[in-house]
Amino acid sequence: MDPMVFFNVMFGSTLVEPYIGELWIATTADTMMKDEPTSPEEEELMKNFESLSEEEQEKIREEKIAKMEKMQKESDFKKLKRQVQCAKNIRKRIAEYENIDLTDEDLAFKQRQDYINGCREEAVRITEGAQGDLYCKAIGFNLEVAAEEYIGAEKSFLGLGSQLAKAKHSASAFSGTMKVLGAGFKAASAGIGAMHKAEALQKEMEERGVDEQQAAEHMQESLDDSLPVFLEFAWAINKRDIQSTLAEVCKKLFSDAAIPKETRLVRAEGVRLLGREFRRAGANASKLRKIENGGKKKRFTADDVKAQVSVAAMATMAKAQGQELTKEDQDEMMRQAKEQLHQGPPPTSNAANHPDATGDAGKQEPSKPVA
Repeated sequence: MDPMVFFNVMFGSTLVEPYIGELWIATTADTMMKDEPTSPEEEELMKNFESLSEEEQEKIREEKIAKMEKMQKESDFKKLKRQVQCAKNIRKRIAEYENIDLTDEDLAFKQRQDYINGCREEAVRITEGAQGDLYCKAIGFNLEVAAEEYIGAEKSFLGLGSQLAKAKHSASAFSGTMKVLGAGFKAASAGIGAMHKAEALQKEMEERGVDEQQAAEHMQESLDDSLPVFLEFAWAINKRDIQSTLAEVCKKLFSDAAIPKETRLVRAEGVRLLGREFRRAGANASKLRKIENGGKKKRFTADDVKAQVSVAAMATMAKAQGQELTKEDQDEMMRQAKEQLHQGPPPTSNAANHPDATGDAGKQEPSKPVA
């Protein structure tokens, strides 16, 4: 299984990949899957670790440390490569704004509006995805604040604009960290709760002879309740990842010594406008989703998570077979997956399966195709 494909589909990050690169959660999973499996000899050594001599124990420790250092270097290289590629992509995206002809005021005004409209249209397309509004808000806010910080330091009185932007960024970073911790605590609590329920069901089966199928259904219900919590935790990690990545990306964009300061300021303004349109589109889409959801605060349901996992798995298998799924394909698969979950398994008829069933009792109506 390719973790990159799976998580891109699972979190709907394909359209925003030029801005944020590959998610940390995906690259980490990819690294772990590609890590060399522990050999039987190594497992045996670890079981008898305490009985080994000090020299042998020290050798094993050094090998583990060397392996971890190698993985850390690879991770740091991937992170830097991701930041550089995102900086190139954003620089290319805002080149239209940098090249505005300022000698003609009317033409400059038209080109500026065309650029803003293009940013807005792109943001709206992104919000149509499963979590597009969340991505737009996260990307937009961080681009806008980073640009305001740079412009404020260069243009505002005593750099007050920069200080205000820094305060907004720091508050957002603290909030993001708290959300990760809070979501992590909820996920851990949900996992522990599911584990305790599994133990209780196992004990009840042993003591009272509870039906296995009934116990499995109760266990499935418990896991279903936990799925949205786990996805909320994963998204909190993604948001913090996007924030730290874009902070470094913008530093590279605004400290580019290959262009004069005046051009860097124009570039920063282009980034600010891009971020503003993304943030606004994301906020509007979130409001609309909340209205469509009946005002409920809970964003993810168990069926949503199951459908996303199902589609992500199918997309990964298709990729392994050399096939590419378009966004339209994924949307249609998501719709069908949700319909199947809502319909549930088809009812079984005891009469239809009985060997002596005759007449209408053994007949079944033909199933109608899903519209």
